[in-house]
Amino acid sequence: MAGDRAADLAAALDNARAKEAVGDVAAAVAAYRALLGRWPDCAPAWFHLGAVLHASGHPDDAIAAWFEAIRFAPDLAEAHLNLSIALLAAGQAPAALAAARTALRLRPEFEAGLEEQATRVEDPGRTAQELQRLERRLAQLGPVNALAPSQLAELLDRTEDLRRVHEDVEAARRELSLV
Repeated sequence: MAGDRAADLAAALDNARAKEAVGDVAAAVAAYRALLGRWPDCAPAWFHLGAVLHASGHPDDAIAAWFEAIRFAPDLAEAHLNLSIALLAAGQAPAALAAARTALRLRPEFEAGLEEQATRVEDPGRTAQELQRLERRLAQLGPVNALAPSQLAELLDRTEDLRRVHEDVEAARRELSLV
């Protein structure tokens, strides 16, 4: 009986992942939600649901899904990583920093990308050169799931926004020094 339950869960998870892999967002979300209706403690389903929701423009729902994944699998470093990215994009820097640190503690190989992300959260006045280094390191980190490229693109957009703010601050400093 337990083997049937495990086989049913594996089949439902494979079905949802297949819909996710072909980009059928609505079907993937429905499949993950149906799966979670039967197995609400399935951390991988919560994790993948969060990825689909985030990539389809529902960051708040994605954040909630990743919190659920972490509740059922506190050592799932990828969920902490994705959560940190989404929280940072949502302007929740302290929570993003905490999630990034947890991901780093769980998966030291994330160090290159997360160390820079954590530093950026603590000090948004990074120089343009340091922001370029962050872009390179995040690119080296690579995706942790099939939808991570879209999350990386969001981070790179935010990096560009920070670069523009930095340039504006530097211009204002130059103007003030002339007064």
